[in-house]
Amino acid sequence: MNVLLLGATGFSGSEVLRQLLSSSHQLTLLVRDPRRLPPLPSTVTVLQGDALQPDDLRRALLGQDAVLHCLGIGGQGNGAASTLVSDATRHLIAAMEALCIPRLIAMSNVGAGDSQAFQPWWFRRLVQPLFLPWLQALIDDKNRMEPLVQQSQLDWMLVRCPNIRAQPARG
Repeated sequence: MNVLLLGATGFSGSEVLRQLLSSSHQLTLLVRDPRRLPPLPSTVTVLQGDALQPDDLRRALLGQDAVLHCLGIGGQGNGAASTLVSDATRHLIAAMEALCIPRLIAMSNVGAGDSQAFQPWWFRRLVQPLFLPWLQALIDDKNRMEPLVQQSQLDWMLVRCPNIRAQPARG
C-alpha cells in the first residue's frame, strides 16, 4: 500500500515513521525540513513542502492509497492559539476527495471531541488547567479538525492517543 505520512518530524509522527519503516508499505513523507529526518532507506520518498499549501498536498498525494495524519502544533505548543492542524486538514480532505484517495487515519488527542466527558473530574479541573495549559491550544485545534474529518466523504479513523511518552513500547 502507498502511504503518505504527514508530521513525520514531530514527536508522535517520528515514532509512527519508525514503525512504518518496518512495514511493507511504500512510504512518502511530506515535510517542511527534510534535514530533521533520520537517515532513511532509499525506498522512502521524501518531498519537501508544507501541509498548509494545497499544491504541496496534491503533489504528495499522487499515487497514494492512504494518509496517516500526525500533524500537531509542534513548536507552537506554548499555549498560543493555533489553527495549523485544522487548516491543514481542510486542505488535505479537499485534495484527497478530489484525487479519490479514500483512507485517512488522523491523530487527535484525548480531551478532544466527546472524549473530554470521559476524563476524571480531577483531570479536567485540576491537572489539565494547572499542569498542562499548553495542551488546551492543541485540543482546541483538534476540536476544529475532528468534525472536518467526520463530515468528509473519506473512509476515516480518528485516533485519540493518551499519554504518549518517549519510551519503548510495552506491548
